[in-house]
Amino acid sequence: MKQRQETSIEMTSLEVCDTVGTCLQESREGDLTVSFKHFYQACFSDADLSGLSFSQVVFQNCTFEQTQFENASFIDVRFDTCDFSNRNFSDSLFRRCEWIDSKGVGANFTDCRFLQVSLCGCNLRLSNFSSARLEQCSMDSCDFTESFFNACQCKNLALEASNFTGSDFSYAALKGLDFSNCEFSAIHVSQHATELKGVIVNTYQAADLARLLGIVIKDASLL
Repeated sequence: MKQRQETSIEMTSLEVCDTVGTCLQESREGDLTVSFKHFYQACFSDADLSGLSFSQVVFQNCTFEQTQFENASFIDVRFDTCDFSNRNFSDSLFRRCEWIDSKGVGANFTDCRFLQVSLCGCNLRLSNFSSARLEQCSMDSCDFTESFFNACQCKNLALEASNFTGSDFSYAALKGLDFSNCEFSAIHVSQHATELKGVIVNTYQAADLARLLGIVIKDASLL
């Protein structure tokens, strides 16, 4: 995988946190920071994580039910086999984070910042990255089917074997991105398809994208 990002988490220095409520309450009453914690098979139900800062934290096999994440900060954090479907992360920061085999169907990441983030084997169908900033991130074997990347700022992304079928890239900055090893069909762009300028695709993808430009390709074998 090109440009794989990794955290600097030191697992041996993390404290296993068995009582989610107590840990979050202490953070609320303190400096709003959760550091050096390992949450394993924890269920965050009706938890308020909005505005909190997480550093050197691992969420492993965790579920998040009716959990609030708005305006949170995640630095050197790993989500391993977690489910945060339909949760709202809007206006949050992710820096040097890893998402592994996690599920975030319908999750809201509008106006988020993703800096040096690695996503591998994640299901993010129908998720919303509108107006988000993604820089120096890698996306390997992820499913973004029918997701939204409207007005998204993308720079130095490594894309491998991921599915963007039916996704909306209207007014997104995609120049220089290589989708040639991904599913990149039936996408949505603005009227003049300016988002596609400088995008790297394979021959089959180019034929599909030509329809967005009003180009009709005639099969030379029929002439």
